[in-house]
Amino acid sequence: GQALLSQGRIGEGASYLRARVQVDSLDPDVASLYGRALLMLDDPDAAVVELTRANRLDPNNRVVAGMLSRLFIALERPEEGVPLLEWILMRHEAVEPELVSLAAGYSMMGEHELARAALDTASARFGDTPAVLRARGATYYGEGDLDRAIEAYERLLEVEADSVTALNFIAYTLADENRDLEHAIGYAVRAVELEPDNPLLRDTLGWVHYRLGRMDEARRELDLAIELGGDNPIILEHLGDVLLELGDPDAAIAVWTRALEVSPGRTSTIERIETAGGEVPAGTPEQPDGETR
Repeated sequence: GQALLSQGRIGEGASYLRARVQVDSLDPDVASLYGRALLMLDDPDAAVVELTRANRLDPNNRVVAGMLSRLFIALERPEEGVPLLEWILMRHEAVEPELVSLAAGYSMMGEHELARAALDTASARFGDTPAVLRARGATYYGEGDLDRAIEAYERLLEVEADSVTALNFIAYTLADENRDLEHAIGYAVRAVELEPDNPLLRDTLGWVHYRLGRMDEARRELDLAIELGGDNPIILEHLGDVLLELGDPDAAIAVWTRALEVSPGRTSTIERIETAGGEVPAGTPEQPDGETR
């Protein structure tokens, strides 16, 4: 099974390991390998089941515990991932991915001081690597400190000039804040050049154009973003804003109504429809905006 995975024959490897699991359900090595295969097959929920079983069978296996803890945090289940990482770091010297994941988990739980402390430890041991700087930017963003988040992502660009994450974050945040837009447009253009088929990058570029008053360019980018990525409620909101500025409130309201179909009760969409003089569909409940792009 391991040989098949190492040769890139993921489907065959997963099939073989599935059969082995059925034959020997008490072998932690088989369970952990099968969990890894499921991750390669992009089935994280099933991978959690197998890695949890492997961890239960061999609770002192650091590799399995680390893999499972990072998977929990990637799935935004920090209450399960953080204790595992804390257990690892009590017994072993930390490696960079563990500290970065721990910081992400703490940040999700609102434990911002602990998140910063984990990243300070990572910086002291491993330097300001791209992974540490990305995590630092995300942590500051989680705290609502946009200026320090931008600063962290600017530092990331010094060591990783083509970081799409950093380029997009800075451009989108500056556009949202409606400041330093000439700086934002340069970063947004660079990001799209690097990943032209990424709908979120097209949305960012369109949003910066909107802030600069370039409505035709904004509409082109937002139309393409929807074509590439489907009906994302935030992108639809942006497109509606552009259509309203172009003097077509009916089209704007229609687009915002589509956004409500995707994300019922989204308050920012409801406010847009009402401000433009439209009618919110009957029975639409209001709820806080929880979606991200």
